Amino acid sequence: MQEQLLKTCKKEIENQLAWPPSATWKQRDYKNLIRLIEEKTGILLSLSTSKRIWADDYSGNPHPATLDALAQYLNYQDWLDFSNHHQSETPRIPQPKPSKQSNHKIYLAIAAMGIILIVLLAWAPWSGSDSLSRKRLQNTGEAIFKADNTVKKGVPNTVIFRYDVSKIEADSFAIQQSWNAYRRKTVAKTDSIFTSQYYFPGVHHAKLFANDSVIKTATLRINTDGWTAIARKGYKDNVPRYFELAKEVNTLQISAEALETYKETIAAESIMCYYNIGNFDFEPTNFEFATTLNLEKVANITCPTMGVMIYGEHDFCMIPLTQKGCESNLQIKLGEDLISGKVNDLSGFTTHVYEPQELKIQFGESQIKIMLDSDLILAHKTPKNLGRIAGAMLYFYGYGIAKDTNMTRLEAL
Repeated sequence: MQEQLLKTCKKEIENQLAWPPSATWKQRDYKNLIRLIEEKTGILLSLSTSKRIWADDYSGNPHPATLDALAQYLNYQDWLDFSNHHQSETPRIPQPKPSKQSNHKIYLAIAAMGIILIVLLAWAPWSGSDSLSRKRLQNTGEAIFKADNTVKKGVPNTVIFRYDVSKIEADSFAIQQSWNAYRRKTVAKTDSIFTSQYYFPGVHHAKLFANDSVIKTATLRINTDGWTAIARKGYKDNVPRYFELAKEVNTLQISAEALETYKETIAAESIMCYYNIGNFDFEPTNFEFATTLNLEKVANITCPTMGVMIYGEHDFCMIPLTQKGCESNLQIKLGEDLISGKVNDLSGFTTHVYEPQELKIQFGESQIKIMLDSDLILAHKTPKNLGRIAGAMLYFYGYGIAKDTNMTRLEAL
């Protein structure tokens, strides 16, 4: 099915380009195609990838970011969007991407799903799935890839990547900050240093690419000095805004002056997050995360959503809350396990989100328990591959407040 979809996608791109048949394309044509795709989508494809995909006998499995780039060039949101519309019995003409002015309406209308997509992608194992490109690479074990922060704590933070690909034969090389293909930049084989700006705290798994295959990874952590308030306009906003926290004991909220600025500028289309990374040291069992949180009515949001993320060194947990009627959009992530509101009854995760809600998440040896206002709303097996706990983040569509937020050790559960 995907092979046929890819052929359809290529044909639509060729029709849009109105160039001579692809069988006659020269190297300059592929370079022009790469330039056009990057200008429109922000994703840079390698020359070898483009040539291989357009080969008549191609039957590989392209990298997910490559498929997204092809679909977005045709004005679809991503490859899944393209696939859904071409598998449907009713043909659909793709609409242009929404303008910045209308983007926030989409994010707010699908608030719960939006934040899930952000974080699922943020930790997705983009390992490079094109087996043909792997076969063409030699001596990848001889590549060197290391990362060092220039700031011990805080954001923004510059990371210096030191690399050596002198013994690797490939058409192109690139370094990607983390999951986000929009943050992939081409590097020269003859260079050895590349610097990159990080605007968000967390555990990041940077990748070194040869052609479109990941040949090395480097894990780095961007820590915070206590709690930090950060707001962003949707998942494509790579440069967020930082806000001063109010000086209230056991309360996470931005100062009154900052809140007024926030309301006037970006509240209606933003996600407000409170990060605390690098200030906890827990094994991924026998601890409790507790907070009392609520949304504030600073924006008209269709499905108001808030939640908690617990970061491990290797994976994460995400627990969202929303108002009743919006639970179908929810998706809970507990390490490798995803619990979707599409096929599960997640009505226990609905509440009066504009009133304070006490949320507790207990990690035991074999079971994780989630409690809302003392009621057990989910018991599930404890995630196995989180790694040591690196920190936490609370998020609110629009704006919200959290009180009495802490992480404590427990006796064996």
